[in-house]
Amino acid sequence: MTDETQIANYGDYVSVYRSESAPGQRAPDNETGSSEEAPQKVRYWVDTPKNHYVFTNEELVPADRTRRRALAWAAITSETGCRDDEADRGYVPVNIGAHGKPYIAAYLFAIHDQSIEQIAQEMDLTNSTISQYVSDIVSGRR
Repeated sequence: MTDETQIANYGDYVSVYRSESAPGQRAPDNETGSSEEAPQKVRYWVDTPKNHYVFTNEELVPADRTRRRALAWAAITSETGCRDDEADRGYVPVNIGAHGKPYIAAYLFAIHDQSIEQIAQEMDLTNSTISQYVSDIVSGRR
């Protein structure tokens, strides 16, 4: 069973949704014969007028990080009109760069899946500054 919920709107045209599948049963381990519950899969997607972007948590990635990435991308697309989610790793589209450091940091976090620490090091800023930038973008404060 999958549960789908709209979790955010940015402007009139950008929405973020969450779907969650129930945990499943993994196949038995060949050596021990025991089986364990498969982790719950959480998926976030960003709907824009022309595109549909999906963010899925991996087994070792917390769903909250995946949620924050999807919300950051929704806020970026709503504010900048950018639809370029395929820039080479480490590069940022010009229209994102024109919006300043907070948008650059949020783009690297959302699209290139860089950690706050990696972005802080690359931009020569503190972890707390980068985290605040991303939070500000997600909440619409910038």
